[in-house]
Amino acid sequence: MSTHSSRAEFYQLWLMLRRVMHQMSNIRSKELSRYGLSMAEAGAMAVIYSLDGKATPAEVARQTLREPHTVSGLLTRMYRKGLVNKTPDQGQKNIVRVSLTDKGFEVYWKAMEVESVGEILSVLNEQERKQFWTALRKLRQKSTEYQTKSNEVSIRGRLSLGSSTGSR
Repeated sequence: MSTHSSRAEFYQLWLMLRRVMHQMSNIRSKELSRYGLSMAEAGAMAVIYSLDGKATPAEVARQTLREPHTVSGLLTRMYRKGLVNKTPDQGQKNIVRVSLTDKGFEVYWKAMEVESVGEILSVLNEQERKQFWTALRKLRQKSTEYQTKSNEVSIRGRLSLGSSTGSR
């Protein structure tokens, strides 16, 4: 396969992935709106629940692939809605722990009844789901490596620009 045709195939595959994710996200957003939740809130709640009392805003940001300031605002909105508690860590006063409130647990469990996602993914048999998981893990790993490399290049570029402007 020539470089041009493989690039075209990769682009078409990427477009299909984006289209499917966009469709599924729209469907899931409508489903979550029944509980007054956004996709971001549901994702944060899943992380907070999985960390079982050890969640911090920084860890929520890391696991949801969002910027810390974005998660800070998200958690503040969730706190105002009565979904989460924010309490200072007993050992380290500069760290805040985030946990689900009773209302948060109730809404979380209702929202995790993933009717649409389960129905859509049910078209894949067990073997196909395992293959899909494997492919998604590979793509996530490669994109994480690529993003890390890209960030390092960006930082080096800013550092070199800063040193050259200071020598004028």
